[in-house]
Amino acid sequence: MAAQAFTKNHSDHSNDKGYQFEFFCDKCGNGFRSSYVTSKLGLAATFLGAAGDMFGGALSQAAHAGNRMKDALRGKGWDDAFAAAIAEIKPKFKQCTRCGHWICPQVCWNAPASLCKACAPDLAEESAAAQADALRFQVASQMHSKAASADLVGNLDI
Repeated sequence: MAAQAFTKNHSDHSNDKGYQFEFFCDKCGNGFRSSYVTSKLGLAATFLGAAGDMFGGALSQAAHAGNRMKDALRGKGWDDAFAAAIAEIKPKFKQCTRCGHWICPQVCWNAPASLCKACAPDLAEESAAAQADALRFQVASQMHSKAASADLVGNLDI
């Protein structure tokens, strides 16, 4: 199998019956899940297992053989499904040429700069965040001053 790019941040949701993967943005963690790909051998083994439980004999032996065959071929089936999942999901991300991270374009990509927002912050967002920080500081400062000047024990009989 050829080397695969775009494989750092993913989770494997595969099971005995098929394959599915989820890939995440390196900055915010948002993700996209690939389509579920049914494992033909896994499905056949499950069907034969159910039939074998009902009827026994040769069907039961075929189910066990199917499970062994599925396990033997799991590597190739998983590799093929993983490559297909990468091909499906990779276009949903952008790679920052400065830091190399794979970024979701909806939240973490600065389109005008063609870089991620960690490497090229969005100036409008940064300005709004700075204004909000300044406002929070000003409100906290005024509240602290008002609380410090308040007579908190005036009605106590000491």
